[in-house]
Amino acid sequence: MKDKLKDYKNYILPFLFSVTAAYWSMNSLFGVFMIEIFVIILLTNVFLFTVCIYLKGKGIKGGVLFILVSFIYAGVSFAIIGEVQAAYRSDFIIWFIKVTSGEIIPDIAGFCYGTTLLATYFFACTVFYFTCIRFRIFSIFLISIVSFLFQSTNVDNSVGIVFVIFLVLFFMLYIDKTRRDSTFSHNEGLFQINKWYFSSITFFVLIPVFFSILLPKPNTKPKLAELDRVISQAIQTGSFAIQNIIQNEELLGLFNPMDYGGNRYIGALTAPLTENVLFEVEAQEPLYLKNGSWDKYEKNRWILENKSLTEGHQLDKNITRLMKIDAIVRFFERLEHVEGVDGRLDKLIDIAAGKRYTLISNKEREAVIESNYPIEWIFVTTDGVTDVKLIGGKKVYKNELGFCFLDKKESSYTYDRYSFNYVSKDLPYSSKQFQIMRLLNKEMVNLLLEYKDYILEENESVEILRYREGNPNFTAKEKMILDEIIEEMNIAYDNFTSLPEKLPKRIYTLAEKIVAGKTSDYEKALAIEQFFHNSGYVYDLAPPKNPNTRDYVDFFIFESKRGICVHYATAMVILARAAGLPARYVEGYVAKELDKETGKYVVKEKHGHAFPEVYIAGYGWMIFEPTVSDESDSEFILFLSNMAEKIKAMVSYIWTVFLDAPLWIKLLLVPYLIIVFWIFVRLFIYVKYRIWEKRVYKYDGKKALESIFKKINFVLKKTGSGIKKHETPLSYAARVLKEQNIDIYSFVHSFNKCKYGGIEPAREDIKRGVDTFKEIKKHVKRNSGKLKSMFI
Repeated sequence: MKDKLKDYKNYILPFLFSVTAAYWSMNSLFGVFMIEIFVIILLTNVFLFTVCIYLKGKGIKGGVLFILVSFIYAGVSFAIIGEVQAAYRSDFIIWFIKVTSGEIIPDIAGFCYGTTLLATYFFACTVFYFTCIRFRIFSIFLISIVSFLFQSTNVDNSVGIVFVIFLVLFFMLYIDKTRRDSTFSHNEGLFQINKWYFSSITFFVLIPVFFSILLPKPNTKPKLAELDRVISQAIQTGSFAIQNIIQNEELLGLFNPMDYGGNRYIGALTAPLTENVLFEVEAQEPLYLKNGSWDKYEKNRWILENKSLTEGHQLDKNITRLMKIDAIVRFFERLEHVEGVDGRLDKLIDIAAGKRYTLISNKEREAVIESNYPIEWIFVTTDGVTDVKLIGGKKVYKNELGFCFLDKKESSYTYDRYSFNYVSKDLPYSSKQFQIMRLLNKEMVNLLLEYKDYILEENESVEILRYREGNPNFTAKEKMILDEIIEEMNIAYDNFTSLPEKLPKRIYTLAEKIVAGKTSDYEKALAIEQFFHNSGYVYDLAPPKNPNTRDYVDFFIFESKRGICVHYATAMVILARAAGLPARYVEGYVAKELDKETGKYVVKEKHGHAFPEVYIAGYGWMIFEPTVSDESDSEFILFLSNMAEKIKAMVSYIWTVFLDAPLWIKLLLVPYLIIVFWIFVRLFIYVKYRIWEKRVYKYDGKKALESIFKKINFVLKKTGSGIKKHETPLSYAARVLKEQNIDIYSFVHSFNKCKYGGIEPAREDIKRGVDTFKEIKKHVKRNSGKLKSMFI
């Protein structure tokens, strides 16, 4: 028992050092004291050190188990971060960059917890390895740099007590290691060594601490600027790969969303590739921005048939429409206690009333547009817009085509800057809203609304939008919201379901095939979107011309399968309508290219985009993205191409980060790359050996012993004791005994009887041979250099 306790004492200093390093880093990063962060760090270190101590002496098996535990740990950590991302509609990487750069305070607790779990794993495992398994003072020093870097991001230049404790523990680790390796006394106790040695070490520790406290600190802090730049660049969505196609106006028309007129020709169009900046967007996330739409497709053109769709309504009406799905969820909750409800609604009622999923409230966000061209009438916004703020307070309206505009009756004025508020319509998978939306269709919504007048009181209200701090929550009468559902759904089905009379029948047949077995609007729309991604379609800036003036959509879907966003968006709208779903063709821009210096999204001419919106009953208009960019011709090749692109992108990203990262990051990565390489080498050798061992027992006796003999000879060659051409097995065994002090006579006798006497060996003989090989392998590893033994 005493020996066990004494052994555990050796882990106290590394444990304290790991806890201190992790807490100091997180405290510096977040800038505030949070007791829960300290508790997480402490408990996580206890867990990780316990796991590492348990697995320490278990060899390859322990390494495999450690990797398994690491995957589970990482899965839990990223699951927490993912849930928080979904709940807050905020990107973790962006949040981390802004926190490290001091732009925002760490206001999302879940992100703080996830960051702490990942950082604690980093410190606990690396500190344990480089102190309790392979003591490397240089590696400990590199680990310390991480904490110093986080300290550099802190606006407070003062040296706190945590830093002093960290510094003292760092040198205590070194002292303790020196004590264990020294020829001085090894009596119990931490500092049973020469008093002069201890005095000099104490002096060495106190001097840097003293000067670190007294010396003035620089006013300019290094922060994580370089790392921020690398990460920001890496998380950008990217732009089109082809940049140098020869554009011939006589052969190809040019798609231009700014040219919004009476119609849009769908044919052999090409996309703009110029870098001309149109406007900048200050927003918290990438946005689909809309500025044009049409309702009818005929003769390879989108045209506006119902002019009344351009008439606008005030944005208050759009706010009410944004509350649809929330009102539906609340209404299903009410139906839980109503008797005689149609059984087809039971599953939806269970979701709304149950506790498995959560009811989320979206926050209103703001986006600011700074334009390089004068804006007079149409204002690009998102579909979830709730307010547009203009100089002079002029009112902006939104029409049933989905874009915002200024009343032409207003006095003429050009704008180069405006802002709008919006609510993101993306729903987290774990929310009640998403789970109900994915099951809804027109029939279900109509069935639900039959209970409206029976259940609701006239003045009951529902709260949906949780606005920014300082602004009131928006409420509306629940009955009015449900009435709005009926009105909007009727508009969608009356105006956005028509198809050309001469549309080829095979389009209808294909649409029915794609959505076969799907019952909800969302599932049908998603199936149509995925059809383009899984059927060998290619993004082509020079799409082929339509032969014989046929319908271009039919030609694109069934024959060419090559085109730009205009063709993909049109094709999905047509297929959705053929499947019975209201859908509309929309043009605009994708704000996705983040300027790392300004923090704004730069929208250029090349970011012009066309995309479909499908009406999901009970939810509203939803954007889908059928446009692909793969150069493949079959589903299997498409799959392999996708995988190759993802692997290539990952490798490229890692390599870019490594090249662009500061020197300290490169140095920090070196020991981890070595560890990863060592783990893979050992894992490969272990798996290879296990496969061989299983095969040996399946071989016939003679082949099994020959295989074992070859293995023994191969390993002994590494020490210069391989069999020579003139030697017999017995003379070889005699030389091995003399040179290596290893007795292989027993195995050699079995080998000779089998090979030369024709006596079939028993299973025990084969097992004895395998055991002999294991012993030889251990002996050779002990007597080889550390580097050489890694590959045995």
